Amino acid sequence: MSDRIIAIGLGELNVSGDPETTLVAYGLGSCVGVAIYDPQVRTGGMAHVVLPERVGGSQDDSGVGARYADMAIDRLATELERAGGTRPRMVVKIAGGAQLLSLPLNGHRWDIGERNIVAVKRALSRNGLILAAYEVGGSYGRTMRFQVRDGRVTVSTVGHSEMIL
Repeated sequence: MSDRIIAIGLGELNVSGDPETTLVAYGLGSCVGVAIYDPQVRTGGMAHVVLPERVGGSQDDSGVGARYADMAIDRLATELERAGGTRPRMVVKIAGGAQLLSLPLNGHRWDIGERNIVAVKRALSRNGLILAAYEVGGSYGRTMRFQVRDGRVTVSTVGHSEMIL
């Protein structure tokens, strides 16, 4: 296990090339954790996506640009390129997107988790990134851990066994 834990909060992202670092997104409910790794330069990053997209020109006020799926994927891939990565080598894994609440809106169920999953996948495709593994959906929260040393991603959930993506 790595020595240095960096928690990735709501709407945050972080990129690291430090092999002693583990990036962690705790308590992913409807949010989606996105881990991207370039195995050649051994650099990776994680984003904690909260919402599928900006609405009506709203701005991402988190200061780091990962609140919305459309911005998070663009910025995370760009930061990895700045650190020496290239998109064709990048390995992408995602977790989260659960439906924890069922909120009616105009007679329809509003499943933010599913909308987040779809938006993340769309943004990955738009950026030329291929999804390698995922643990998404359901009705339970998750914690996602990403070890920069080797790109290993694990997902843990209360009541379920830990999964390696």
